[in-house]
Amino acid sequence: MPERRLPGHAQVSRSEGTKAGSRTFTGVREIIAFPEGLQVGSIKMVKDSIPPQDSLIPGLTAARERTYQKRVAEPRARGDRTDFDGSKVWLKGVDFQDGTLTLTTGETRYFDLWGLPGAAPDLHDRYLNQMQESGHTDVPNGIATHNTIITADELVIMTVRSRQSGFATGRVSVSYEEQMELKDRTPLHAAARGLKEEFGAIIPVNNLKLLGLAAEEVTAYTAACHFGEINLTASELVESWRDALDRDEGTVLFGVPLNKIEEFSSDVIPKDVWTSHLIAGEIPQTATLSPHPVVPWRIALVKEHVGGK
Repeated sequence: MPERRLPGHAQVSRSEGTKAGSRTFTGVREIIAFPEGLQVGSIKMVKDSIPPQDSLIPGLTAARERTYQKRVAEPRARGDRTDFDGSKVWLKGVDFQDGTLTLTTGETRYFDLWGLPGAAPDLHDRYLNQMQESGHTDVPNGIATHNTIITADELVIMTVRSRQSGFATGRVSVSYEEQMELKDRTPLHAAARGLKEEFGAIIPVNNLKLLGLAAEEVTAYTAACHFGEINLTASELVESWRDALDRDEGTVLFGVPLNKIEEFSSDVIPKDVWTSHLIAGEIPQTATLSPHPVVPWRIALVKEHVGGK
């Protein structure tokens, strides 16, 4: 399974099965990428129950307090829906050898993660640097799956994240995000669960491929980029989306041909681009749309994946 870049790995040729290198994108620091895609059978999960070091506790406490203020106290005062804390998967290490990706994980808290970059930027920088240099970190961070879905009629689904979303509100996502929970066996299982919850659609885990991992520069999460094909047309997906459990995570849907997805990478998505691909929901004609910060990296991975077929 060809692979690109894991810190500390020697560079070898693609013909030998791997390729090490380094790419930079606005919004993320790529850790590892799999141009052909990695399936669930090649992913191993290892649990490590060691808690955060004592020296990290002041920063995590500040992060928790910041989250409570921004996601509970202030929304409550406005009469808006408040957020809630909960356990999340902490990604401690990434290793790839002999065709198997090993993810070492622990347990952390959502409130710690949401508030960390703003309340303890030194810890967030430590996470970014450690992941980039070694693929391992002692700073709590979550796994956020970033999932691109293509329909049976070959349209990539995109959506605009609603005000209910905890991250990147109002930004265009390709196609949706889902945080990994302790109950999820792998990030691919989290991606499959997210599709069911947000779109009311089913995708077998074996239909999903992991294309890469990257540390997010503006959140305390490692992005796991997935690509999957579903057996529904875009119009059929729209109907299932309308009745989905977490339908309010997105406000509108776009259906974009593969050869047009790069148009959604620009800092400001041109109006004539998004209006021509709108397939469900309503959006003001005066709206200014921008992509989720991780979108340029995700689109690059998808283009590389489908271009290599």
